[in-house]
Amino acid sequence: MHPRTIRLSIAASCAAVALAAGLHADWASFQLSPTIPQAGACTGTSVALFQLSPTPTMQQNTGVAAALWAGAPLASGSQRASGVVHAWSFITVPGMTWQYAWQLTSSSPQPGALFGASIAYGKTVTAAGAVSSAGFLVVGSPGHRLTSTSTAAADQVAGFAEVFPLSNALAAPSNGFGIALAPPAVRGGDQYGTCVATSVASAGGGSLPWAFASAPGVDATAATDAGAVHAFRRDAASTFTFVASLALPDAASFDRLGRGALAAAGDRVYASCDRGSGSVGVFAFVGGTPAHESTIQPPASGPAVQGFGAALACDGTFLVVGAPGAYGQPCDAGTVFVLDAAPPHAVRQVIATPWPGECAGFGSTVALERGQLVIGTEQGASSLASGQVAVYELDTLGGLTLQATLAGAADAAFGTGVAASGAHVAVGAAAGATDLGGLVSVRSMVATRTPDLNHDGIVNGKDLGLLLAAFRPGMYTGPEDLNNDSMVNGGDLAVLLGAWGTSG
Repeated sequence: MHPRTIRLSIAASCAAVALAAGLHADWASFQLSPTIPQAGACTGTSVALFQLSPTPTMQQNTGVAAALWAGAPLASGSQRASGVVHAWSFITVPGMTWQYAWQLTSSSPQPGALFGASIAYGKTVTAAGAVSSAGFLVVGSPGHRLTSTSTAAADQVAGFAEVFPLSNALAAPSNGFGIALAPPAVRGGDQYGTCVATSVASAGGGSLPWAFASAPGVDATAATDAGAVHAFRRDAASTFTFVASLALPDAASFDRLGRGALAAAGDRVYASCDRGSGSVGVFAFVGGTPAHESTIQPPASGPAVQGFGAALACDGTFLVVGAPGAYGQPCDAGTVFVLDAAPPHAVRQVIATPWPGECAGFGSTVALERGQLVIGTEQGASSLASGQVAVYELDTLGGLTLQATLAGAADAAFGTGVAASGAHVAVGAAAGATDLGGLVSVRSMVATRTPDLNHDGIVNGKDLGLLLAAFRPGMYTGPEDLNNDSMVNGGDLAVLLGAWGTSG
């Protein structure tokens, strides 16, 4: 999430978030909203996703459950604009759809705190190296004040970040209370919690989960708003230990490190920097502590790379950097760069907008996981502030294939937050439905399957035998699931009999 997408005053007029042409026939779409939506909440400002399956590719009709979280920073939790985070669970049987699960509010609620302006899901890894269903949710509140009752300017927008341990990604925190991620000092104007990220780092022994939260308003020596990123190590289920404040060694005034974006994967952390056309500070773990490794400069100059680093995503192999245009001026088409995550950060792809001629701010949001690359726009010229999203498949060699393009209704701000995990993609539309906000989830599905199950060129009794042998109660997503409903039953039998005697 980057803060320019928290729209505090958008005159929205749309009734719903709409999906546009470009969605492949083998994708299913779901439009989500909280059980009790709140006017002006801006639901979808930030989005996080986690699919429990290790499925590496997009084209899988996996029925494995997933969890989805969306921040609504202008919602009234206990007080005006204190913020809320909503959660959904993916239900595989029956229905293969999302079900609203629960909501979170800050453990230190304040009016205007913007809880949920940034969120990130933290994975945990078992001793055997497998990803566990237990994890944690990190939530930033960059509008939080030092003293909740104070109106002094010095107490404003100090910021706050907290973590909610989850025994299961699909379940609510047992006590509902967050654990404060407390750096040594937070001062008014720090905007702590503007962006958050997580990783599982191997440095320092073992595979330890980490949480990171940016504070772009932190002042360095003689450098106003130089910015910093605070790093916390998870030592136990409910114990997060402050380890370091990450900063650029040549910090200058108004670098605002971590204001636009923050990403982490494995043993590296990446933070945006506002200097010049933008840059990305890279911090690597050395002896169990992250420290500055390098600073990535734009690989080119000119309008096409303005705002370089405004959005970041990393999967450990590739680093995706958005350059949507100059801050506050989303009139450029925008460009996205795919770099190697490790030094020297060679450029693998330069992605131009799929909507040439539009001043959309392509690359204002990005997400990357398991080969799914999602890129959002700042707005969308064809329909004022509608927003557009492109979904790509990124292979292990850096090859790129456009999978789908999506768009929102007028004034929806579709693409404000984006996330990907497994077969799922989620897109936030923070201004949808008169600033209620909303969420659209799209899911990659296997294209129509052939009833010629043994691939001998004809649908006959041999295929019928294979289908009947696969009949079973409960969920099953094998090749015999001909109608993609995650079951093998009479519906699939009807598909097979309808193709009897043909090649399928």
